[in-house]
Amino acid sequence: MQRAKDLRIPAVLLFGIPEKKDETASGAFVKDGIIQQAVRRIKDRAPDIAVITDVCLCEYTSHGHCGMIEKGEVDNDTTSRFLGETAVSHAKAGADMVAPSAMMDGQVGLSGRPSTKRGLKTCR
Repeated sequence: MQRAKDLRIPAVLLFGIPEKKDETASGAFVKDGIIQQAVRRIKDRAPDIAVITDVCLCEYTSHGHCGMIEKGEVDNDTTSRFLGETAVSHAKAGADMVAPSAMMDGQVGLSGRPSTKRGLKTCR
């Protein structure tokens, strides 16, 4: 992070690539997930660098889809809940901004609601 500070890089955008993937993208929203750990490390070492995180599940699912699969189809409602929890976990880890990219109906609004309920600031 020192090199990034020396170069005056103002922000970084993080995409999670976990070691383990599963059907429910569990690594996306756990406290010790790859993104959550990276956010905390960056903020500890370079608090002035803005940290933006990608909020999608495709990197974490074994099937590679952005959402939860139910009977061969993407289940939008279940996926939206998981995306919201992922956004909250990134914010709790210290992300300055979450960037929804899952291409799911209602993702932006549903990512913000769980944050607001937990007292986190959200963009409108």
